Amino acid sequence: TSTGGTYRLCTNTGKLTNTGSGHVGGFVGADNNSTFLGCYNIGDMTADGCVGGIVAQSWSQATITACWTGGTMTGSQVGGLYGESGHMNLTASYWYSKYIVGNGGYNSQNIGVYYGKKPELAQILIMNEHLISWGWMYKNDATLAPIEGNNIPSNPIKPW
Repeated sequence: TSTGGTYRLCTNTGKLTNTGSGHVGGFVGADNNSTFLGCYNIGDMTADGCVGGIVAQSWSQATITACWTGGTMTGSQVGGLYGESGHMNLTASYWYSKYIVGNGGYNSQNIGVYYGKKPELAQILIMNEHLISWGWMYKNDATLAPIEGNNIPSNPIKPW
């Protein structure tokens, strides 16, 4: 569970499974007003409850910018970014799934589905517009890399 958390430059490649009645999210199972920037999840996820590429279930407004998800997702409500959401603000984020969110509302700008193993180059370039000021970028294979000369760590001790 996350309340008001900030997640920057996070990666998940592991398989996530919940055989009980719980939810599974690529980074957070249950969320309340958190922010995600430059995160991607390519792990397969399975649950009897909600499944979301970034968050399984959100109770209030969340912000997702320059994130993408892949992998196979199976659950009662499945969403490429969120399984179930109160409300989201989405910018420059992409997913490999039928639906962006299993159930819920959202505001969006420059979002969309992709059909290969990773976002298309045009989608990567749009996400990079939001990451470059942080000193990071997605490479052509959609993995994160620091920009040459970057002195901003991926996991700082203090907020930037």
